[in-house]
Amino acid sequence: MIKQNLIFSWICNSRVDTVDTKLLQLMKQSGCHLIKFGVESSNQKTLDYLKKGTTKKQIENTFNLCNKIGIETLGHFMIGNPNETEKDILNTLDFSKKLNPTYASFDILIYYPKTIKNKSKIPKNKLNHLHKFLFKEFYLRPNYILLTALKTKTFTQLVNKIKSSIQLWKKISI
Repeated sequence: MIKQNLIFSWICNSRVDTVDTKLLQLMKQSGCHLIKFGVESSNQKTLDYLKKGTTKKQIENTFNLCNKIGIETLGHFMIGNPNETEKDILNTLDFSKKLNPTYASFDILIYYPKTIKNKSKIPKNKLNHLHKFLFKEFYLRPNYILLTALKTKTFTQLVNKIKSSIQLWKKISI
């Protein structure tokens, strides 16, 4: 893409343990503007149980590199993991803020038959409440709102951000 001077913007999914400074710089140079990472949790025991093969330190390093290089990030986080406590979920929220991704998604783990032996000990209605709480706490921070507004460069971006905000508000206020 770089050698052929193909100029276009692109995004991808990746793992935090498969990228390094050199690769991220090449990705940025070739037009990558957003990478989505499956972080899942801030709890190392949960990451190990899910066999992620990553550490909190790797996650932090990768997000720091992306921020330094200028590639936007989306962190995917899961709640309701086996043996996870409400405190673990709130720690994951704090971790998401520390990572400072451009975007964050918080999803409730869905248990399929015969896949995970130990289910969440948190009742479903509490998980649903926490799910909305995480979105509110991440996206309704004054600093996040201000920085997002300052990064808006075009009218189209502004319209898209307003539409996204409306969709998010509908999701968290139901």
